[in-house]
Amino acid sequence: MVKGLLCVLIGLAVLVSPYFITSPGMQGIVANSSLVGWFALVLGLGLIGVYARRRLAGRTGPSGPL
Repeated sequence: MVKGLLCVLIGLAVLVSPYFITSPGMQGIVANSSLVGWFALVLGLGLIGVYARRRLAGRTGPSGPL
């Protein structure tokens, strides 16, 4: 869960940061790395999804409600 949240935060930071950077050179560099931001965001959401799936699968079972 923690890894997923960190990946999501890093992805969002990379995608949103070009709007807050004042230097045009740095803004261009960070804007060109938007693919990395999207990858981190999707990876983080996937990790959170796996965590949620495992938590839900652990709750149901032979002794779970029908």
